[in-house]
Amino acid sequence: MNFEKKIKAKTESTHILINSAKKRNKKKKKAFFAGSFDPFTIGHLNIALKACELFDDVYIGIGKNENKKRTYSEIKMKKAIENLLTKQKISNVFVVIYGGMTYEQAKNLGCNWLVRGLRNEKDFIYEETVADYNEKIGNLQTIYFRADENLKEISSSKFKEMNSNEMLDEQKNNMVPKEILEILQNH
Repeated sequence: MNFEKKIKAKTESTHILINSAKKRNKKKKKAFFAGSFDPFTIGHLNIALKACELFDDVYIGIGKNENKKRTYSEIKMKKAIENLLTKQKISNVFVVIYGGMTYEQAKNLGCNWLVRGLRNEKDFIYEETVADYNEKIGNLQTIYFRADENLKEISSSKFKEMNSNEMLDEQKNNMVPKEILEILQNH
């Protein structure tokens, strides 16, 4: 058998193996990344980007909680996050607004995983309690992504606190993506 025929036979058998594996693993891996995202920070974006490399589809769920007063509209935040994802050419992350239990929304979307970000030990202790609940009640696994070292101090709460104290534009840019800042300035 000449070289070209060997390559063609090898390529055909590889395609058969790949197609066979795709049929066996037909179910997409979907994850749900829930939060208030009030506002969506660079830290949140960092976690979403890590998740979209691992999962076929990632849903960012902006939770509605009637007991909490939002600073920024969830509808405007959803649009701003979608604009950010579009500009960054991220096609496997979707944004939803939901009420009720996180595990129920995740299941409704066909997700078997919850995504959470960790900045420190305090986050881990809190998230472990929530993960245990979601596993027992919703049969969902939780996967943690560590925040990049330079993002560990960023939080929505810290942004709102600093923003109320007239923080500098450069500080804002280091905490919140430009597309999000645009809607916050019009708030």
